Amino acid sequence: DGFMNDPVPITLADPIMMHDFAITENYAIIMDLPLYFRPKEMVKEKKLIFTFDATKKARFGVLPRYAKNELLIKWFELPNCFIFHNANAWEEGDE
Repeated sequence: DGFMNDPVPITLADPIMMHDFAITENYAIIMDLPLYFRPKEMVKEKKLIFTFDATKKARFGVLPRYAKNELLIKWFELPNCFIFHNANAWEEGDE
C-alpha cells in the first residue's frame, strides 16, 4: 500500500555501515557486515570514517515484514564480506 508500518528497532553489537537492505513480499533482509562506521575516530584520530574488519564474520538477518519486534529475526552467518548494494531479492514457493 506504499505506507510504512511500525518500525522495528534492530540491536546490533557494533556501529556498522548498513547502506542497503532487501525486501521480499514477506521478509526484510538485514545485512550485519563488518564495515564499521566510526566518525569519532575520524575527527579525533584523523582516521578513515569506515573500518573493515577482515577477522569478523558477516551475517544476514531475515525478519518477517510485519514483525512487532526483533525477536523474530533469524540470523545466518556467512564468510567475511561486504555488500554495498543489493541487486534483487525474492521468494520461491515456500522458501
